Amino acid sequence: LRHGDQALEGEGPRLGGHSAVLMEGEQWVVGIKVKLNLLQEHLHIAYRRSGWEMLYSSNIHGGCAGQMLRMVKGRSPAIVLVKDTKDHIFGAFIPVPLHAHPRHYGDANSLLFTLHPSFRVHAPSSANPWSV
Repeated sequence: LRHGDQALEGEGPRLGGHSAVLMEGEQWVVGIKVKLNLLQEHLHIAYRRSGWEMLYSSNIHGGCAGQMLRMVKGRSPAIVLVKDTKDHIFGAFIPVPLHAHPRHYGDANSLLFTLHPSFRVHAPSSANPWSV
């Protein structure tokens, strides 16, 4: 998902595109809107309360990491969401342009997080500001 300029509505985030990670059919995953709103409160103020557009979905574009990198290269800020086979949802907020990199990268505003089944945010530490 990529940051946009639309305001978040009280009932949950506005997303451009259907997210199979955040939705089950036409319904939001139970409790996910509240957790997304909590996540936004952990973002730098410049990125809060904004709309997001979907840049890539493995359900739509295929499961190739190379394809994903081509579609998101240079875009920022971004949220990467992953849903595993046990329906756990986790991801990263990356405020720097996305690109292939042999090591981790990011900046002091980068975050790793878990959305489901529980909510948790892992901010960079002073010992390691490159969290993604």
